[in-house]
Amino acid sequence: KERFFKTNACLFVIRTIKTHAPLYLRIIRACTPHPKHRFQVLECIILIHTDKAIYYFYNLPMNNINIKVIAGSTREGRFSDKAAAKIAAEFKKHEGVTVEVLDLRDYEMPFFNEAATPSYKAAPYTHEAVAQFTAKIAEGDAYVLVTPEYNRSTSGVLKNALDWVYQEWNNKPVAFVSYGSVGGSRAVEHLRLMAIELQMAPIRNAVHIPGADYFPVIMGN
Repeated sequence: KERFFKTNACLFVIRTIKTHAPLYLRIIRACTPHPKHRFQVLECIILIHTDKAIYYFYNLPMNNINIKVIAGSTREGRFSDKAAAKIAAEFKKHEGVTVEVLDLRDYEMPFFNEAATPSYKAAPYTHEAVAQFTAKIAEGDAYVLVTPEYNRSTSGVLKNALDWVYQEWNNKPVAFVSYGSVGGSRAVEHLRLMAIELQMAPIRNAVHIPGADYFPVIMGN
């Protein structure tokens, strides 16, 4: 909760300063001709807005945080659905959290084939599964991606799901749970790069499940 408030307070300050930049520049130039003193005036402006932002966000009513856990494999005998269900069960123990598992088996999206990329599309995509998945992503405040590691990367179906959406991912945190060789860490490294390109905020820590732990689960133990 504290991280949520601090992040939004920082974004609020940045937006406010960008919006009123011409006015602030005139104030700074009028206050002093010396560059060093101008930095001090700018610092004062930032501190004023920071205090306002922190007060504003700390006094907001805290609504439920909507977390989407995405099972990133659709193959037979997969493990991602089991891990996703366990993660969702843990989230449900916390107050103020709404959680939903998005199973990519339920969204039969074709390989991305539109002329306009999601960041430049003028209208929503019309494919039914894509529209349904995009609507679910739009509902989310944060995400957990559960991924296998295939050939030192994530699964094709999860990469494709990421490719179909853009604005709905923007400015939201994402965490990772992986499994496979070396705990699926190489898949997560690729996903972190994708998340940054989608203007998401990847969480530093991740859960990496080695084969010694997940193979017995697949075998029914």
